[in-house]
Amino acid sequence: MAIAALPMIISLYLLLWIDSFVDSGYLKSTDDAKNIYSHIIATSVVFLMLTGPLIGSAADKLSLTVMVPLSFLMRATVTISFFLYIDKPDSPWTIAVILVMLTCTVIENVMI
Repeated sequence: MAIAALPMIISLYLLLWIDSFVDSGYLKSTDDAKNIYSHIIATSVVFLMLTGPLIGSAADKLSLTVMVPLSFLMRATVTISFFLYIDKPDSPWTIAVILVMLTCTVIENVMI
């Protein structure tokens, strides 16, 4: 149950985080926030569709005793870097870090 809730929590946090830039004045309207969110989600779906078979193949071939702790560590590291270094919702770095964070989450879920 907690694994199924994690993508929803990440998605909700991302939406609220992007929407907070409307209040600060960085974005002009909630439509801009929705467009950025839609772009990030669409990019994530395409990226994960392309990398999904590679992750599945890796899950079959790699040792779970190494990959499960490594995937937890990778996701934690990427999430911390998101909180420390990402400060604009429309930068290419935001998309890159979110893609890596989601990929680490998928790796973790597939390996478990």
